[in-house]
Amino acid sequence: MRKKYNDTENKEKTRILLNLFWAVEVTKADCYTALNSPMPDFEDALIAVCADKESLDFIVTRDDEFLKLPRVISPSDFLKD
Repeated sequence: MRKKYNDTENKEKTRILLNLFWAVEVTKADCYTALNSPMPDFEDALIAVCADKESLDFIVTRDDEFLKLPRVISPSDFLKD
C-alpha cells in the first residue's frame, strides 16, 4: 500500500482493515514458541503460533511460502468467499 497511496490514504485503509480482520497480541512467550517451532521462517512461525493461540479460522496473506500451510489463504481467495 505504501507505494500506491499517500500516508493519509494508507491510514484510512488500515483502519478499514482493522475493522475487517482480527488483530492479535504477540507476547514474549509467543516469540519463544515460534523460535522453537520447526518452521524455518520466524515471522511465519510467529503468525502460526498466534493464530493457533487465538483459534483463528484462517490466515490471509500474500506470502507464497506461507500459503502452502493449512488454514492460510490469499487475499484474492478471501475476497471470493
